[in-house]
Amino acid sequence: MPKRKGFLGNRGYRWDGERAFFCLLMLIVLVWFSGYLLFLSSAPATNTNTIKPKLQPTVIHEPDTHDEKPNTSFEPDTTEDEEPSDDDDEELTLPDTPQTPTDSGEKEENKPTPVSSGGVKSEDELDSLYDEEEAHKAEAIMRRKAVRRGFQHAWKGYVKYAWGYDEIKPVSLKGDQGWGGLGATIVDSIDTLLIMGFDEEYKLARSWVENLDFNVNYDASTFETTIRYVGGLLAAFELTDDNLFLEKAQDLGDRIMKAFRTPSGIPYSTVNLRTGVATSPSWSGGSSFLAEFGTVQMEYRYLSKKTGNQYYAETVDKVTNLMDEADTSSFSGLYPSMYHPNRRAWTSTHLTFGARGDSFYEYLLKQYIQSGKKDEQVWGMYKRAMDGMKKLLLKKTSDGLTFIDEMEHGSYKSKFDHLVCFMGGTLALDGIPGHLKLAEEIAYTCWQMYERNPSGLAPEIATLTEGRPGVHNKASHYLLRPETVEAFFVLYRVTGDKKYQDWGWEVFQALEKHCKTEGGYSGVTDVGKVPVNLNNKVESFFFAETMKYLYLLFSPRSYISLDEFVFNTEAHPTRIFRD
Repeated sequence: MPKRKGFLGNRGYRWDGERAFFCLLMLIVLVWFSGYLLFLSSAPATNTNTIKPKLQPTVIHEPDTHDEKPNTSFEPDTTEDEEPSDDDDEELTLPDTPQTPTDSGEKEENKPTPVSSGGVKSEDELDSLYDEEEAHKAEAIMRRKAVRRGFQHAWKGYVKYAWGYDEIKPVSLKGDQGWGGLGATIVDSIDTLLIMGFDEEYKLARSWVENLDFNVNYDASTFETTIRYVGGLLAAFELTDDNLFLEKAQDLGDRIMKAFRTPSGIPYSTVNLRTGVATSPSWSGGSSFLAEFGTVQMEYRYLSKKTGNQYYAETVDKVTNLMDEADTSSFSGLYPSMYHPNRRAWTSTHLTFGARGDSFYEYLLKQYIQSGKKDEQVWGMYKRAMDGMKKLLLKKTSDGLTFIDEMEHGSYKSKFDHLVCFMGGTLALDGIPGHLKLAEEIAYTCWQMYERNPSGLAPEIATLTEGRPGVHNKASHYLLRPETVEAFFVLYRVTGDKKYQDWGWEVFQALEKHCKTEGGYSGVTDVGKVPVNLNNKVESFFFAETMKYLYLLFSPRSYISLDEFVFNTEAHPTRIFRD
């Protein structure tokens, strides 16, 4: 019988020996392959597309709809007399973040710096800074810590369910992209994390920003991108002195600057961050909006100050110069809400301190404050505008509520946006005789928008009519807006009157009672109905502004002092220029 041909050929080997050798070889291959798989699983993640979230959020199997029934099983604790310790909070499990290998030769310029380098304080340090009497101090501390826990709850929900997305849908517990997929909530929240002393959460956010790339094919809002992203990055730089944030802000600012390449220097409303192509919406006839092109100056003046490149300031100052030279005599020093950047002409007669006009007037004053009260140009523009506001738009209801009306084509609208409540803070800061009293009256009207609704929340737009009583809901939805608590914060800092803390606390308790969900906080569809219906929406300004202003309202008045800092319209603080 011929011998069996073995695995290695007809060499006369016994089959049992060949089988043993074959098995040994297969075992070696299996061990090597297993090791290779283990190596792949432990390798750092690579970020290749900034439009997608850098870290995928947890998958939730709930329907994605704004009409779904709100989560009514979540019962927030709104008690005031019990003060849980921050140590009792459920530990936040942070997602893995991309790790960059380091060695002894690692560059130092972008390494994180201690979060206290910009004047932020720990919780214990804050407790010792109050100058109020003891009972008031204890109450303020309790309220401050409650707001901090509320922010922490919202941040945990975002990290768990929507990390890397622009926003979280707080009812359906999913991520939402509305600002180019650039993590709006993260960038907008960094200074809030710093101010509230969330060190580990800040480190997570910083590591995300380190991998953020703005070279994306996205038509970005010139205004919103500036106040949220550029403003957020500059405030983070101010509070940490970490060059990473300044470099990111400059990269983004360079892209936004292309929107200003117009015949008049007034920027288009949007600009593509990759191509630089800029446009204004067709529905506006190509016009740009006063509140948009007039609310970018603080950020780019600060960017010039810190980079030494005057191009940014010079670009936005052209806008200010054009507005200063514009003939506004027929509007008593006020400015219509729309201007065509190509035709160099007003395209509206609409005068408003609400949507499309609001923050232009805010920035006239805040540029003056930012300059160390040296910029006489914007100060003059502000004073003329305030005179015009008092002459044309300032009204009272028959039951004594002061409000700023709107006018178009010479007719009044009996309309008062929640957005206008920022004037309660702005007028309190300008130092003009009579304006503090006016600021307090407007803040009281804004408080009544909350107080007179069964939910304790305010409508987006109210109807108030000169000579008639009451405040009535016109657009009844609530978007978690910050302007009212911003006014309370400023007025408390200026006057020390505790009623503003009490009003702010009532607003916070209404948020806790009606807006809190497993994933954070949600806006509501109708503030006039209880129980409320949640709209499954929370914008990044809730993290950046609403919760920050509430926290600072109950903090020592010397913390992030208004004598040292000025806040942009997204509540991002930077220091006042002193030279």
